[in-house]
Amino acid sequence: MTRLLEREDSQRRLLDAVAQLADPQAPGRCVLLPGEAGMGKTSLLRAVRASTEVEADWWWGASEPLLAPLPLAPLIDMLPSLPARLADRVRRGGPVGELVAELLVHAQLATRPLVLVFDDVHWADDATLDLLRILGRRVAGLRALLVLAWRPGEVGEMHPLRSVLAGINSHAALRLPLPPLSGSAVAQLAAQAGRAAEGLLEATGGNPFFVTELLAAPPGLPGGLPVSVRDALLSRVARLGPAARELLEWLALSPVALELDLLRSLCGLEPAALDEALASGLVQLAGEQLRFAHELAQRAVALSLEPRAASLHAALFDALSDRAAEPTRRIHHAARAG
Repeated sequence: MTRLLEREDSQRRLLDAVAQLADPQAPGRCVLLPGEAGMGKTSLLRAVRASTEVEADWWWGASEPLLAPLPLAPLIDMLPSLPARLADRVRRGGPVGELVAELLVHAQLATRPLVLVFDDVHWADDATLDLLRILGRRVAGLRALLVLAWRPGEVGEMHPLRSVLAGINSHAALRLPLPPLSGSAVAQLAAQAGRAAEGLLEATGGNPFFVTELLAAPPGLPGGLPVSVRDALLSRVARLGPAARELLEWLALSPVALELDLLRSLCGLEPAALDEALASGLVQLAGEQLRFAHELAQRAVALSLEPRAASLHAALFDALSDRAAEPTRRIHHAARAG
């Protein structure tokens, strides 16, 4: 069995949940798997699938961040695994109710345990959310695990996924949040890669994907960032609204946390923009100061500002001078403004 560092408990609990379905009378369950990008949700599920695919059927699909999402896109991913009749109904489309009824009948009559993985449900279309709402309320009567994986930073207070999660029977739910790696785990990965661990936890926030990508990257990269990490971070920033993105851009230029009143003078600091930035998980608020949650996100945003960074540093220098800020802070921005 593949061993995932500091994911052993989640892996064991998920394996136990699949094993329990060996009893045809065992109730089905819904596995809730929240975690930001790179926290290892997919790695965990793949490891469990590799250990159980002999005794259980796995149907796996994901939603995509499309401007016009495909209805029931995860079921299209599942087509190679679906029984012929159900696969034909998915291809033909038609009323969601008929498709759901067909799926429920199959799950109720299944002779083998069934694991239904719906990945990235924070991007799910309305039809997929309706499907999950129906399955979530009925999963206890199925010989199945319904696995929902999502990024909490993408799910605001009014996100429709919240109503789906609220409708799931709490007695049938197994929640497996994936925390960041500890300092000892990061040090262990660094030792295995023959690299120094100093500063790695602070830079990555313990995100397993970022840790492994940095350890695998050659030295001397621009900003110290592999393209894979930079693109992953900037894609999260790109999904924010314009006001929240502007807030992150000002924050990326400062080597220290920025005061909220300073940000108000620079960009207005709309309360909704601050709430959106905080909900993304990219930044953290400590008292009246805002900072990035980890250094890599700050580096990625700062690198994206290169063509106009000098003028922004000049504006920051002026704002800090108006507040008689410490000379070291002003010198930093003066130097980068040229």
